[in-house]
Amino acid sequence: MLWQLLAMWVIVGSVTVWFLRDEMRLNRSRQLQRIERIMAAPAAMTSASAVAVPLPALAAPKPARPAHQDRARFLAALARD
Repeated sequence: MLWQLLAMWVIVGSVTVWFLRDEMRLNRSRQLQRIERIMAAPAAMTSASAVAVPLPALAAPKPARPAHQDRARFLAALARD
């Protein structure tokens, strides 16, 4: 009698494990099918013309110092050291 009760519980447990594994397999299969459908669909943002992207504004160029000013500062720095 005890072995029959144990056998019934083993059968219930094995059916439960089989059912859960089969459900996980079906979920994975459905997820892969959904991914395949998404990947096979054309992209939503494709167009034949190029999209213009505005560039950031450039800073105004600094006014150039005369070369003799730079040379004088360089010589003054050398004289200090």
